[in-house]
Amino acid sequence: MSTRTRDWKADVDVIRKILTSDWNPIGCGVPDDEYDGYIPAIYRMVHSRAEVEELASHLSEIVTENMGLDADAAKDRRVAKMLLELMD
Repeated sequence: MSTRTRDWKADVDVIRKILTSDWNPIGCGVPDDEYDGYIPAIYRMVHSRAEVEELASHLSEIVTENMGLDADAAKDRRVAKMLLELMD
């Protein structure tokens, strides 16, 4: 029986791209690795197929608690959906 394994490196690269180009709460030209510290938890949530609202809440918490910025709930939900689509 053959099971298809996911390429975690490719998933991480896509998560990085989504975080820097679609989420980017800092809003200015950030280095490609600016949000890498958040990828492990996001990867685990995506891999475990978290609910959209749970992942969106996590993204909002990163923005408010870790960055001290105002979260954009609509953007966080949109990005959470994009991230979860990785598993489709």
